[in-house]
Amino acid sequence: MKLGPIDFTQFSTWRGAAGFLAIFGIAVSPELTNAICLALGAVLSAIEIARDEYAHRNAAQPLNLSPDDPPPGATALSIAVAQRLRMEKRAAQADRDLEDHARRREPKPELESASGFENR
Repeated sequence: MKLGPIDFTQFSTWRGAAGFLAIFGIAVSPELTNAICLALGAVLSAIEIARDEYAHRNAAQPLNLSPDDPPPGATALSIAVAQRLRMEKRAAQADRDLEDHARRREPKPELESASGFENR
């Protein structure tokens, strides 16, 4: 288990946490500190291994992204809403394509000189 660069399955992480607590006056004997740090690291490693094994057994199901085959459990309303959103997205894309095409066909304005004093 990691939180940014901190790996809570490592013994040294818990030793650092114990040292940090010692700054505030919460300290135990070095032998007990070592035992606690080893136990916490081992427990979190076991939890991480169990989570990995569970995730491996229950692999993610493939997503059904085909608009023709709605996912199981989809209601008629959700299917209609999804189709409406797809149609609106296609219409918006068609409008953008037409605008781009019209913009490309417009004649480009002639560039005037940088000073602007030639016609005076």
